[in-house]
Amino acid sequence: MDLQQVHADEIKVKTQSGWCWMGSALQVATRLWLGGAVSLKRDFHLAEQPAIQIRSMALCCILLLAVDGWASYVRAFQKAFRTPLHSGNVGRPRLIAWQEVAIVQVIKKRSANHFEITRHVVQGCTQIIASLLQLTQTGGCINIAYIEHLNATFRQRLDVLTRRTRTLARKQLTLQQVCTWWVA
Repeated sequence: MDLQQVHADEIKVKTQSGWCWMGSALQVATRLWLGGAVSLKRDFHLAEQPAIQIRSMALCCILLLAVDGWASYVRAFQKAFRTPLHSGNVGRPRLIAWQEVAIVQVIKKRSANHFEITRHVVQGCTQIIASLLQLTQTGGCINIAYIEHLNATFRQRLDVLTRRTRTLARKQLTLQQVCTWWVA
């Protein structure tokens, strides 16, 4: 698919056995949920699963990936969007990054009376980013608002994701299945 712009984010979920994390990704133009993962730890593996899912369905064309301030998403997307460059030599081929992929990061910092948003271009050129922003969200600035809206909808519609609830998820697998079912 020509995904154009994708947002990725994670939310913290309380279960009976403690806390777990749910990472997900969303295509901006169609609001299509591209997939996600549930993990007991907020680590590289959690960020890697949505990145692999996006890579498996993305065409090798211009793509903007927007993530929050968590550095594992950047590493996961940089690892997933590489292609082997066969030179004819023996051994593993060198992996090169897709030139058409731009990765941007939106970092939010909160203090007692101040809120600051910083936007970083991690990979790619500003012309590609500006054209994709115009195409997918009719201009504007770099943001991850669409995936945050999806996370808010998840929290509103699924009792197990509500912050203060008596309804807790019992198992990690059940949580993933409920979210997948609800999105479908």
